[in-house]
Amino acid sequence: MRHYKNRRGGDGDIDQDIKNIEMKLNQIQDSVDKLKEKYNNTPSSIEEPVIKEEPVIKEEPIQVTAPKPWQEDKNIKFKDGQGGRVTLSFPRIMLLLSNNVTQGNANKPWTEIKMKLLDATSTQEVQNIINQYKIRFSANSIGGTRKKRYGGKRRRTYKKY
Repeated sequence: MRHYKNRRGGDGDIDQDIKNIEMKLNQIQDSVDKLKEKYNNTPSSIEEPVIKEEPVIKEEPIQVTAPKPWQEDKNIKFKDGQGGRVTLSFPRIMLLLSNNVTQGNANKPWTEIKMKLLDATSTQEVQNIINQYKIRFSANSIGGTRKKRYGGKRRRTYKKY
């Protein structure tokens, strides 16, 4: 008798291969079922206790932030740290300090000053920080040192004919 190749290109009985695979699967399924039965029938005293991990909640003290009305109110003004006549509101001071930081002005530690001013808890504390760092206000800027004055009045020069 002649054996013909099946269309998939393999020799031999496909039916026999399928039966072998089914037998192996049945054996595996039987062993899994036996393990499940064994596990379910064991007394609870022998079972290892299941440890559930609960998230650890750290209790941090609740910080009650006191209202800081000077941070938004433009009518509350602060004096110059060097005894000048100019007074500025807190929002304007913060804006000008930010400008000094972005421009890279290194006369004073502007970011440190800014953070201390934001953390201040009273208007007196804000004024003390301004005085401590001797922050000088001028009409439209905050400076750490005296500004150079260029020119002043211009003198007219006349040509001689």
